[in-house]
Amino acid sequence: MDLMSSTTCPICFNTNIDLIYNIPCSIFDQSYLYENIKIVSCNHCGHVFNSLTETELNNLNKYYNEEYKNCNENSTTKKIDNGREEQLTKFLHGYQSVHVIDLSIEHISTPHTIFENITEPYLSIGAPDSVRYPEYTFFNPYWIIMREHIQHFDLLHLLLLAEMHKFKLENFNLSSIPLMNKTMEIPIITVLFKRVDHEVQSQNIDKDFFILKTIIKNYIECSIYNLKESLTKIPTNKHVYFWGIGREFLFINKFLNPNINKILIDNNEYKQNNLTIGGIKIQDESLLKLADSNSILILTATAHKEVLKRKLKTFNFKGKVYSI
Repeated sequence: MDLMSSTTCPICFNTNIDLIYNIPCSIFDQSYLYENIKIVSCNHCGHVFNSLTETELNNLNKYYNEEYKNCNENSTTKKIDNGREEQLTKFLHGYQSVHVIDLSIEHISTPHTIFENITEPYLSIGAPDSVRYPEYTFFNPYWIIMREHIQHFDLLHLLLLAEMHKFKLENFNLSSIPLMNKTMEIPIITVLFKRVDHEVQSQNIDKDFFILKTIIKNYIECSIYNLKESLTKIPTNKHVYFWGIGREFLFINKFLNPNINKILIDNNEYKQNNLTIGGIKIQDESLLKLADSNSILILTATAHKEVLKRKLKTFNFKGKVYSI
């Protein structure tokens, strides 16, 4: 991964950056993943991105290579990949020689580098559609706490980026696709650009470019407010089981009352055997069969709530299930 100063806009290179929100998150003990999510916006072009130090970016590379696959196994399937391929085939029908960059630009700290060595006359870029984050609400603010996504694009900022490399808008499409199941769909914008031989006159950067900042800020603030409200209902005098130790739990953990007696449950054997959070070991779901009536269960694998609820019935779980 190429590195860029966290105080420089990765699109227009302006150094006048505003902090939108600093979101505290937990990490697995000894994890390479960065801990706090600093969402910032460029005061010149309005692009929204995660502010990361060079060390954090280097560690993010290590996370991909050493942790990501083991911690997120089965998070995508061939069926999902095929679904996205069908979307792209339909969108690009009739076009020849298209260079496709799909669902990767959001991971890149220097998005200008994707334009290097492109020889095709057309370029297709697919990315999570940041202006539609609030419309996909299985758990908020999930599309921000995916710390692997360090750029947050919309149509205007993809256009601005492409125009700087002599590409102009040919077509675009709004869609969505499930990441794990139909409950967990991510909004996607796919843009087709056509190469031109002359400099493209960039759009006038006006107030529309800063709508994204407002949407992201409101999305985060409302999500955290609602989360804090729900977490205050968790009692501190009972055993509290958290089932599903992934992005959602790592996010809510910093907002939990420190006096809560936490028991962590996840079916991922790598997590059970290798990872802890605050020194707490992650255990197998069979432990829930031993829980007494004074126990609380919170389903933090939120995309799989219905599956977990059905499984819970077979365990004869005697405690109470809380929702967040």
